[in-house]
Amino acid sequence: MEIQNPLEEKVYRIQLKMDALNPVISNQARIRNPSLLEFSIETTAREIRIRGKTTRQGRLRGTAFEVSFRPHHVENHGIYFKCHRFKFRSYPYQKLDLYRTVSPFPFAQRIAMNRFTRNIPPAFQHEGRYIYFRPAYYVRMVPTFVGDFHMMYVRLSEGIIEFYVKSNRLIQALVDFFGPQYLRMEAVNESEEALRLLMQNS
Repeated sequence: MEIQNPLEEKVYRIQLKMDALNPVISNQARIRNPSLLEFSIETTAREIRIRGKTTRQGRLRGTAFEVSFRPHHVENHGIYFKCHRFKFRSYPYQKLDLYRTVSPFPFAQRIAMNRFTRNIPPAFQHEGRYIYFRPAYYVRMVPTFVGDFHMMYVRLSEGIIEFYVKSNRLIQALVDFFGPQYLRMEAVNESEEALRLLMQNS
């Protein structure tokens, strides 16, 4: 009988259920940034879309914005998401809207990105047109989790974000800690042809 090494690394697929997570994320975003009136995240097979509205702040008008990110590459156990599209306009809406006029220009998008990412959680880092996400930040919140956690790949689908990770620890503790209504986890056979193709196309 083969005895498995408890420290042997295995590949896991972790699915985040955005429909369930959206109210939690929206509430946390508004706590960190009181100027937010609305905030939501949705996913398609190609991108992550973030929509929101802010109130007026001093001389700055309120804004309605939509930002689209696409997974770009994995580095240092985290994921770089690149800003693919950024649109914003004044809120409440106005016919003569300076924000909407300058929205397509890179300098205006850079200023807006700096403003909107000012209060993002420590798990995220803003770098130009990229957002760097460290999933291990949330993994370390689980008291029973001890071990290595390596990001391999991320895949998007309608309402789901899938992370493929390698760990030497059974990470069922993640589901137990955060709740099955928010995420789903299953071990993946690393030798499967589908996984190899997945990694080759990343």
